[in-house]
Amino acid sequence: MRSFQIIEDKIAETDFFLEKIEETTFGHEAFIGTRYYLSAFLSAFRSITFALQAAMKDIPNFEEWYEQHQNALRQNDLAKYFIEARNLSQKVGYYPLTRGQTYHDENKKMQVEYFSTYFQMTSKPLFPKKMF
Repeated sequence: MRSFQIIEDKIAETDFFLEKIEETTFGHEAFIGTRYYLSAFLSAFRSITFALQAAMKDIPNFEEWYEQHQNALRQNDLAKYFIEARNLSQKVGYYPLTRGQTYHDENKKMQVEYFSTYFQMTSKPLFPKKMF
């Protein structure tokens, strides 16, 4: 059995890239950086389940437990987005973020919204506002 530490490390790696995305400033260079950080986040995020399977595969009843959670994730729109975005990013070279815009929130604080015309053909933001 592998160490559970590999799972914790993958979660920490994912959190690192998410924090970098949250630190986004404004402008073209920041947008490009955010695209790169999102690509790294997607790869790290997807690898959590691989690390989980590697570390836990010898635990009794893990396969049954994991199958239930896999089925739940397959039904989750956000999980499906992340898998598709990661696959396109890693296997095709496509960047999920295609544009961004700034706006002032209810407290007059400048915010950034990102959009992906590939995944959403609407004007809704790519991520829920509370996510970033």
